[in-house]
Amino acid sequence: MYEKNVLSYAHSCFEKIIKNQFDKKYVHKEHSPHYHHLVLKSLKGYRKTGLYDSLNVLDEYIEGAEKVAQNLYLPDGREIPFGDTDNQEPPGPVSSACSCEKSLWRESGYTVYKKLESYSCRTNSYNSNVHKHWDNLSVIWGEKGFDILVDPGKYKNSNDDLRKRVLSSLSHNTLNFDNWGWSSKNIVRGSIFSEAHIENDRLKVMAELGLKCGSDFFKFSRNLQYQTGKLAVIDSCIGCDDRSVVYSIFNFHKEFYVALESPKSLVLSNGMIDVVMSFPF
Repeated sequence: MYEKNVLSYAHSCFEKIIKNQFDKKYVHKEHSPHYHHLVLKSLKGYRKTGLYDSLNVLDEYIEGAEKVAQNLYLPDGREIPFGDTDNQEPPGPVSSACSCEKSLWRESGYTVYKKLESYSCRTNSYNSNVHKHWDNLSVIWGEKGFDILVDPGKYKNSNDDLRKRVLSSLSHNTLNFDNWGWSSKNIVRGSIFSEAHIENDRLKVMAELGLKCGSDFFKFSRNLQYQTGKLAVIDSCIGCDDRSVVYSIFNFHKEFYVALESPKSLVLSNGMIDVVMSFPF
């Protein structure tokens, strides 16, 4: 009887742990595709032990998280490098879930669009500070197998200056104030908003983020439109005045260099493809 009560209590605790790891859409809450896959792998390992056969919630969350997992890969099989996710090459053959003719997945702050070898992904969520990078509104982009706009992803978990820089909003493809970045102390959780749909073969994404800085409230908005070969980004800030300088950061893959420069445009190249950045405003 004592052993039965202990087992019942252990199952009860384990159920709470599982449910705390994922949101209602079965997306892992640590803002990281890598941790989603890692925890899913752990749950499968627990099930194999046979110790949790009577715990129905384990099967439920494995099934739910597995359906989500197929969306958290780039076309070449790498995990999407948001949060504490690195850019390691896939260990084996690329599954059909990674590369497809066209797919759009939008849940829990993620927007993942893939078309053959091209992709455009965006993140905008905040559950806690655990493994959280300050990358809300950040976008990554790749064409025909080449990464163009990139995210730094995981560095390491030590608390050094480089790690802090990688976490910072100043290291991501998002909006920032002049000379300083924002973090958890600034984010207004109820202000986070995202929506996405495909219209005439064009991906349209709208996302917003509210920030509280002292007594001031700012709202960043990002309107993104993407179709193969072209990405348009329109950023705006509500609440800014002459004292507030806001700018957008775009991190290009390290192989790109400036090939041509003019007052309203830049041409960047990696020797294989050229990217023209134009600034109509």
